[in-house]
Amino acid sequence: MENYLLDRKLDEIPKISLNAGTHRLEFVGKSWPENTVKLYAPVLDWLERYKSYLGQPGGSVGSNSVLVKFEFEYLNSATSVMLRRILDAIKAIQVETKVNIKVEWHYVELDDDIFGLGRELEMYSELSFVFFPIQLEDY
Repeated sequence: MENYLLDRKLDEIPKISLNAGTHRLEFVGKSWPENTVKLYAPVLDWLERYKSYLGQPGGSVGSNSVLVKFEFEYLNSATSVMLRRILDAIKAIQVETKVNIKVEWHYVELDDDIFGLGRELEMYSELSFVFFPIQLEDY
């Protein structure tokens, strides 16, 4: 299965790296694109293909987990809506393939908005998140 990489070229678009070989899905940076649906539609398509891939012989993660890492400096409300759709797709992967999903939510320690959004998304998705505060000087 092919990986998906969107390396951010514009400040308003995050780096998105979806790797079927390592089972790491990463979203890092800022997200306030002009057309959020257009930006994240390929991600949703990839997640659907990934779910099928995991269900095929040779597609399993073995004893490993799928790691989903979110590390947003900023995101707009349209992105938070798309994150719900992405988490719906990830939850479907967990339910249908029985694979273990680990979600990491990285946030700047003093950013209550991003931290709070992570908590909301954790409750919404019913996936277990691990929260990682980042020291402001490390960012």
